[in-house]
Amino acid sequence: MPKLRPPVLSLLLCLCLSGPAFADYEVELIVFERPALSLPDEAQGDAQGDAEIAPAPPREVYEPPENASDLPTTHPLAALAPFPPKLIEQGFTVLAQWRWEQPARSFLGAPQYRLPIPDLSESYLRIYRTTPIFADLILAMPGEADPFDTNPSADPPPPMTIINEKRRVRFQRIHYFDHPKYGALLVVNSLQE
Repeated sequence: MPKLRPPVLSLLLCLCLSGPAFADYEVELIVFERPALSLPDEAQGDAQGDAEIAPAPPREVYEPPENASDLPTTHPLAALAPFPPKLIEQGFTVLAQWRWEQPARSFLGAPQYRLPIPDLSESYLRIYRTTPIFADLILAMPGEADPFDTNPSADPPPPMTIINEKRRVRFQRIHYFDHPKYGALLVVNSLQE
């Protein structure tokens, strides 16, 4: 059996430990609010009958400026571009829509982006890789002080979490995060070098 020389052995060791190269990601996210449900007048007392969808008040879609520090530079939607008009047509309110590129990193090194959504100001998204790719999505409203608290503290109340999900994501697939009042669509694509 031939002896491996130290330079050859160290080169083989480096190749084995480096693992495969991962491409960066392109991420698209839409956050929307469902329309409020109201019962017809005749069904108010006995709660029978079909619920009617009340029209949502119009709101502007929030897109951060090009120099926003919360998210990297955003671009127009690509894969999710057809969805905002369809959501609005169905009575949903689109709160935010973004598309950006980010580096492929493991959990500890992956950037966690604050999502500057007016009604959901405590919201974050982190995309990271292990062997599969994962997304952590947190949508939360700022906490409200208890009006019946007789001894209020100086600390702000904790945020009210609406969606807190860790989910495996696959490239080029639409992932839907669900809540009775809010929802989110997410697409992650690999940027080939």
